[in-house]
Amino acid sequence: MREEAPSPLRGREGSGAALIALLLAGSAALAALPLLGLGAPAASWPLTLVVLAGLCLLVAERCASRLGALRLAVLVSLVALGCACRAVLALGIGGFSPWLLPVLVAGYVFGGELGFLTGVLTLLASSLLTGLVGPWVPYQMLGAGWIGVLAAAAGALAGRDAGLGGRILLAAAGLLGGYVYGVLLNLTTWTAFYPAGGPASFARFYVLSALAWDSLRALGDAALVLALGRPLILALDRLRARAGFEIVVQP
Repeated sequence: MREEAPSPLRGREGSGAALIALLLAGSAALAALPLLGLGAPAASWPLTLVVLAGLCLLVAERCASRLGALRLAVLVSLVALGCACRAVLALGIGGFSPWLLPVLVAGYVFGGELGFLTGVLTLLASSLLTGLVGPWVPYQMLGAGWIGVLAAAAGALAGRDAGLGGRILLAAAGLLGGYVYGVLLNLTTWTAFYPAGGPASFARFYVLSALAWDSLRALGDAALVLALGRPLILALDRLRARAGFEIVVQP
């Protein structure tokens, strides 16, 4: 019987629950005031950017004792790939842009912490590189972090399988993540135009102005995973095996 030891990149016991709690808290902090009809506080994006950067550093600190040279190189490479994809299609084709693929695959293979870091750092770095910096950046960072964690949940369910079944689960995570990302991002636009609105107002705004755009992103992400996910998953899984270790128990 072969039993795989936990990879150091997959985090300590309970770290997944802590990461989910951080994401929920961040989402609530960004969405609560607008959805309560109170508008966004003045100069909110620098504040929330610092908060999200703090969450990112907190997760990085949790990984610090396990992020060796190879694992750190994987993270930097995935972020660089995501930045390159976003630089080529900074505004996307409709709502679709291929930068989400590295985030999805990172979370699927390496787990929630690395998926979260890949998403958050990709958005932060690519926003600075492309000059697309504004009040929407914290929402984008949080949405990208959610995508990495959703991909990690798919990886846990599928056992990081690169076959069609695993890729379908990852595509489903990309589909859901595309909408989560879109909802968070559209809170910034809606708040600017409807500062005294509420949840019903936002729902109408989203369906009429953003649903088709976000559907293109979500469906594009899912299609990209199905088409190109297998070689990326296999390549990263080999790196994960080198970064971790396996225990073989003889029957």
